[in-house]
Amino acid sequence: MKIEYGIASAIIITFLILVIRFTPVGEAEAPSEFTPRFVKEVVVTPEPPRTREDAIRQEIIEVFGKDSDDAFRILSCENKGLRPDAVNTNTDGSKDYGIFQINNKWQGVTNVSFLTDWKINIHMAKRIFDGRGNWSAWACAKKVGL
Repeated sequence: MKIEYGIASAIIITFLILVIRFTPVGEAEAPSEFTPRFVKEVVVTPEPPRTREDAIRQEIIEVFGKDSDDAFRILSCENKGLRPDAVNTNTDGSKDYGIFQINNKWQGVTNVSFLTDWKINIHMAKRIFDGRGNWSAWACAKKVGL
């Protein structure tokens, strides 16, 4: 009989341990290492640009940050279509290239492919803007009130 009680006691104790370990923990109780944890994680990623124009707009917003609205005002005059291949010849023979119509003479750029690459053009425009602290390098700045 002693053996039967010993086996029965062991089974009951094992059962109680299992019940205690796998009983859901209330909200007020600290979780144990046996408490199942369900984590619901929501990751929001920006929607990828659908068109080249969307990608250009997104890049301008990222690069210019708080000044992006003014950048778009400049572009409404300089290059409304956001054409990376836009080229305009000035009266002095110099040329304005790309999204922000960056002048090859004043910026000293001899490799035109840099100016027609829209990402490089946007970053160059930001560098020019930061260097001057304003939009005065663009002829359209006065026309749009900047």
